[in-house]
Amino acid sequence: MADVFISYAHEDRERVRGLVDLLERENWSVFWDRTIPVGETWRSHIGRAVEQARCVVVVWSEHSITSDWVIQEADDARLRDILVPVMLGTVRPPMGFREIQAADFAAGVPSSRGPAANLFLAAVARVVGTGLNKAALPPSEPANSSRSPRIPLVAAAGVLALVAMAGGGLAYYATHRDQLPPPRVSASPSQPTAQQLLVTSEPTPLVNSPSAAGADTSDPPGDFPQFSRRVIASADVMGMTCDDLIFARNEIFARHGYRFRLNPKVIAHFRQQAWYRPTEDDVSGSLTSVEQSNITTLKAAEREKACSAG
Repeated sequence: MADVFISYAHEDRERVRGLVDLLERENWSVFWDRTIPVGETWRSHIGRAVEQARCVVVVWSEHSITSDWVIQEADDARLRDILVPVMLGTVRPPMGFREIQAADFAAGVPSSRGPAANLFLAAVARVVGTGLNKAALPPSEPANSSRSPRIPLVAAAGVLALVAMAGGGLAYYATHRDQLPPPRVSASPSQPTAQQLLVTSEPTPLVNSPSAAGADTSDPPGDFPQFSRRVIASADVMGMTCDDLIFARNEIFARHGYRFRLNPKVIAHFRQQAWYRPTEDDVSGSLTSVEQSNITTLKAAEREKACSAG
């Protein structure tokens, strides 16, 4: 399993080589060889590498923005929340990716560390979940500087100011205290995002989950409404076929209006559903905790049965 998978158009191979060097100097393993061995398919070789990668770096260029393969790999990474985009040149990314901030390498991939390279490598490090190579950090950038607590420093400065200004300082502090930055509240790491729960290139459908008390209690449309109504145990899904598992998982996203673009079988299935209205490119914020739990359960069953990615 590679730390980083680089998705790019073959016309950009020489420019991407510099990106590979930059990543490998951080001791990350990189998958970027798009040659498919004899006897294997895209899904068995490159598709598997995408699914197993901890981070996907997508290189947007005048060539890749029209590449179905690159767009498919980028969509998979976006849904799994492991996407780090890079811009080679002044181009407009495809629909669904234009609001995602990209590293700006329009002037070329840097051969060594600098402001642009540092921002890019920091983004990759956050996704991969490992620190940067401290030996490669510039001397002016202490490795632990980002961890220094800001609020205690502000409080200490306030105490010193009070001592220095004595009685008059109290009035000044009361007048300006609203200007102090509020403490940062980080999200609990124990609560995974919906995108982190997706581990395939196509979100798999489930059914709408129960809403607040007093809401409509009728079953949502689809063949598997129970997956949005209540949390389903693992033992209850092990008797399902691979097709049922995949369709059940994707059905949740379909109910929220997700627009499928990758798996022809999934696309054809939901186009036949009269209730399906594909209007959204990202529905991760609409998934309920019940749906997220059942997505995890269904994905585990798919892995157990060695189902092909859907």
